[in-house]
Amino acid sequence: DSVRAPEAVAAKIAGRMERSSWIQNRSPLEVSIEQGTATLRGLVATDHDRVLAERLTLLEGGIWAVKNELQVEGSTPELEEPPALLEADEAPQSE
Repeated sequence: DSVRAPEAVAAKIAGRMERSSWIQNRSPLEVSIEQGTATLRGLVATDHDRVLAERLTLLEGGIWAVKNELQVEGSTPELEEPPALLEADEAPQSE
């Protein structure tokens, strides 16, 4: 059966990540799927775990994109991202 309920696919992906010895999750990982896009939420130990979870999700049939909202323990991505955007905006002005 090539068409599976999004909830069943999400549960399969979440279970796979929870059982994985490669991903060190710090909270239960939540997976939701809408129109072929999987959204990942939860807390992982490292940025490597965050990227690996995204890549494992993309291996699942019927998943075409991943919205990775996983947080890395001890980091605050909301605070880290704006300075990088400011630096990129400032680069053309410095010429």
